[in-house]
Amino acid sequence: INDVISIGGGLHLMVGRFAAQMSVSACDGVICTQPENIDFDAIMRMVIFPMIIPGAQLGLLIKPSDWLKFGLSVESAYKMNSTAKLSMRMPAAPMYADATIYPDNPTANVKMTMPMQIRSGLQARYQNLFKVETAVIWSNWASHDDISVTPKNVGMDNVLMLGKYGMEAMNIKRGFVDTISYHIGTELTPTIKGEKALTIRLGTAYEPSAVPKKNMSIMTIDSDKVIGSIGVAWAFDQHQIELLYSHMFMNSVTVTNSEVYQMNPSRPDWENRTPIGNGDYDTSAFVIGIGYSKSL
Repeated sequence: INDVISIGGGLHLMVGRFAAQMSVSACDGVICTQPENIDFDAIMRMVIFPMIIPGAQLGLLIKPSDWLKFGLSVESAYKMNSTAKLSMRMPAAPMYADATIYPDNPTANVKMTMPMQIRSGLQARYQNLFKVETAVIWSNWASHDDISVTPKNVGMDNVLMLGKYGMEAMNIKRGFVDTISYHIGTELTPTIKGEKALTIRLGTAYEPSAVPKKNMSIMTIDSDKVIGSIGVAWAFDQHQIELLYSHMFMNSVTVTNSEVYQMNPSRPDWENRTPIGNGDYDTSAFVIGIGYSKSL
């Protein structure tokens, strides 16, 4: 708009590959009345490739002075509604010894929503020596309530005493909640032998869990977390090499009231399923990165 205010926007595509593997119980409460009997567990795998989901972004940048900037951006949600290829390892129980899955190339419709995000940030800088940035990000994780899997005329054939046995739709409960995360970082570019070739970066962030304890499972281990990172960049001639190390410290979580149950495609769905989310969760993660760029 002018030298102080800038507005931008764009359309883009999220492109990738979605793959998930899960254990589903074929225990229906009639032939099988032991929901934790692993002989009635099947392994189902879903793959979507290519995964193409459209999205949009809108941003605002305000620069009231040479040393201060304020930014605000909105990124749309991503709504998946795609066809996944299915494969399955049959249960080990004798009644499934001769069973096969039909049709030959089974598929399912998979629906889920990834969150919209609103980001705000502030940058202050002192000459070309250093700058400090802060950001606050709101993520609409509550929109990620479940993952819907609807098989397309898929079932098992040659099941002892049953013959054909169709698979019903399944909802993978997620039950996430919205989060607000806080970020701060600094970048220092000292003068060494008259040149500003080295850049040092430090940052930290706090992000609360998007997963209530009752909805936690090994499919998504997410607790309150603190992230620390350090990076360096070295510029020479027209080249720049960057290195990054980041570590995520996550709180340990104990779940005793799980509302995450065995997946069960039985007809009809058996309600007396076993909660599978109870237990102790303890995890951490780190990222190592390297980058190279060349100016033309």
